[in-house]
Amino acid sequence: MAIDKKKLPPPREMPMDAAVESAMTSDPNDPIYGNIERRRKVRNLTEYQRRKMERDAQRVKVTVEMSLALKQRFVAAYDDAKVPPSDLVGLLLYLGMDAIERGQINLDDYRYTSNLPRYQYRLLWDKDSDEE
Repeated sequence: MAIDKKKLPPPREMPMDAAVESAMTSDPNDPIYGNIERRRKVRNLTEYQRRKMERDAQRVKVTVEMSLALKQRFVAAYDDAKVPPSDLVGLLLYLGMDAIERGQINLDDYRYTSNLPRYQYRLLWDKDSDEE
């Protein structure tokens, strides 16, 4: 019995098997094939690279918006001290949090009503800022 090729859909319209499609597209969120490439990369890492990857996963990275004047002061401070910016940020955060916890800094003195839907208040600390 011969197959009538006119009755078959064109090759482009035929649905692709889900497993084949996942393997071809290498979707990182795919539960079956998504981790294959990642596992392959991890398997080929040296011990140093593996430890570095674990350390980096534990780090917290934060993006901060600041005025140009404050940024210039910050850059000057870490340049003068000849230390990495992250070390200076860590020190300033530690000292600032310690001062808040001791009551030496009252956040209410810097707080104003926010126009952002996510936050009820914002903090204004920069005297050069045009917000208020």
